Amino acid sequence: MPSALPLTPASPVDVTLSSWFLEDDQEGAGDGGENDGAGRTQPPVLALILLNHTLPTLTRPLFRRAALVVCADGGANRLYAAAPAWAPEMDASAARHAFLPSAIVGDLDSISPGVSSFYASAGVPIHGAPSDQDTTDLEKCLAYTRRWVEEGREEGRGAVVVVAAGALGGRLDHTLSAINAAFSGTGGAPFSLVLLGDGNLARALPASGRVAIEPAACEGPACGVVALGGEVCGTVSAGLAWELTPATPALTLGGRQSTSNAVVGVGAGGRARAVVEVGGGGGGRLLWVSEVRGG
Repeated sequence: MPSALPLTPASPVDVTLSSWFLEDDQEGAGDGGENDGAGRTQPPVLALILLNHTLPTLTRPLFRRAALVVCADGGANRLYAAAPAWAPEMDASAARHAFLPSAIVGDLDSISPGVSSFYASAGVPIHGAPSDQDTTDLEKCLAYTRRWVEEGREEGRGAVVVVAAGALGGRLDHTLSAINAAFSGTGGAPFSLVLLGDGNLARALPASGRVAIEPAACEGPACGVVALGGEVCGTVSAGLAWELTPATPALTLGGRQSTSNAVVGVGAGGRARAVVEVGGGGGGRLLWVSEVRGG
């Protein structure tokens, strides 16, 4: 039930979606930070999936802070090619050994034989499913990540945020498939999925409720709120240059959308912040998109 109080960028929310993983200090209690029972909020855990598209500049620092790194098939080729530039003080082989992924997952129709041999000899597990053509390599990586989460390898830590680097840009069908995974790919697992690539970040908003968006310093202010799969009625905002109000028509594919918008709200500590109260009526879902420098 929407609050009777006016919505502001400082309003209390049900969920906070923070881009803490793009910040230098890596701190953030958004995206599912959990209380450990002693009054302390456990920071969320980062998992990184590398897809077979140009890896963003931000991939290197994301790799360093991730607790799990999974290459999606040909994403291993991208990592193999990028690693020497990430550690120019090393020779190429040493640099590639300094940036070994946790696993390589997919149908393995894109990884080159030489790259596969290199990572296998370095002890990286390679999980191939060539007969499974009903799921994408990203979906296979999400399933692998789900098992990793459920096995409790980060027991006692906060919830997991998965960043799929290289998910946006390149072939349009791949981009649309990644957006589809943002809504369906987590399969109810305790993690959220963030898509990153070609200077953009995208993430699914909850089906209903009040959500705060807290961009990183390298993110925005350009943003958009895009409806997919049907109408989304009754959505209002605070902290956007062009607010969604009760008078705004329902957002819908083929109709009204909120694009070329900008985050202008300010929250605690002077941090950029916008609040979106998702009406939930109409059966559609909302995708949040924002510009990322280095993304």
